Amino acid sequence: MAFVVVRCTGCRGPARVGSAGLGTPVECPRCRVVFQAVEEATLIVPGAGWVPPDPPPPLPWRGPSAPTPRGRAREDDDDFDDDDEGGESFEEAAAGSSAPDHRHDPVDPDTEGPLPASVFIGLALLPFLVPIVWSVAAVVFPKQPVLTVGTPLALAVTASTLCLAVISTIDWRPATRVKGVLLLVVLSYAAGVGLYFLTKETAGWARRLLGSEHPLVVDAPKDGGFQVKVPSRGVDLKGEPPLPGVLLTCRQAVFAPGMQDKYTFTYGSSVKPAPGQKPQGPPVGSDPWFDAVTAELFKQVGQRPHEPRRLEYGGQLAGREVELYFQDGKTVRVVRVYAIEGRVYYLAVQHANMDPRDDELAQEFFESFELQ
Repeated sequence: MAFVVVRCTGCRGPARVGSAGLGTPVECPRCRVVFQAVEEATLIVPGAGWVPPDPPPPLPWRGPSAPTPRGRAREDDDDFDDDDEGGESFEEAAAGSSAPDHRHDPVDPDTEGPLPASVFIGLALLPFLVPIVWSVAAVVFPKQPVLTVGTPLALAVTASTLCLAVISTIDWRPATRVKGVLLLVVLSYAAGVGLYFLTKETAGWARRLLGSEHPLVVDAPKDGGFQVKVPSRGVDLKGEPPLPGVLLTCRQAVFAPGMQDKYTFTYGSSVKPAPGQKPQGPPVGSDPWFDAVTAELFKQVGQRPHEPRRLEYGGQLAGREVELYFQDGKTVRVVRVYAIEGRVYYLAVQHANMDPRDDELAQEFFESFELQ
């Protein structure tokens, strides 16, 4: 197909179209003005024998002309300065017409055009793979994330919103918008990986820095003889007592920092023994009594007994700590039982995938135990 040079009626810029496009409306690739394609006339260079006509006589002088107002541009400057500023002249466009210019051909099918909207929408939805991969990794890998699945979900919504904002930028070329969307997608994936492997120490440091730690309140059950600190004031626990063979009055507080993250705090005490009352079985607080209590605790979850950790209060040996791992492989319950002056005190924290030695909230709860 032969190509001819046409000139836009709006910006006067040259472009090439196929010969079949002459006489049809075309769109200028520079200013987007639609005009009828008309072949530009070829410049005829005079021959060697051509003699230019005599110039017209000069006009008589009529005195000085009025000064041009400041800030007003000469109208004829725009007519002759286009080629001086580096623009393509007509002769250059005609000389280079042998090769097709796909980028500036308004009727050429190879000319760059807008990408389909489905491509941009598909790219904008890529950040939603982050919460999906997060959930799969929590099942496949043994290391559990500190944050809940709500964190990558919020990250995906934010990244997709920014991608849609980039797509809606009409002043950018399609290639530039695609690059911006892909950059946001890569950043969202990198942020998701970093948040998944975030350590508890780093998360705790960030909470302390931002002042977002959950404040603990003091709860002292009536006639309980002790007080503890819990995230929220507990309610009376009804039903079977948590410690078999011991009559306890307990309270329970639930704290859910995330949608799938829940702490359960249980705490209570037995009634104060009457003066001169003799206990049935081993004396309360003796090693045989603690052995029997811990054996019942292990029996509740079907776990093989192991040596509990001995606890002190007031400089004296006064309790035991037992770690109970449920058969679902996730739930962990840490129980502390104190026997002080014939009275039994029960403290327990239950949480999924909890590290009893490293959980700051559980440790703060246990260390806040104080007799009244």
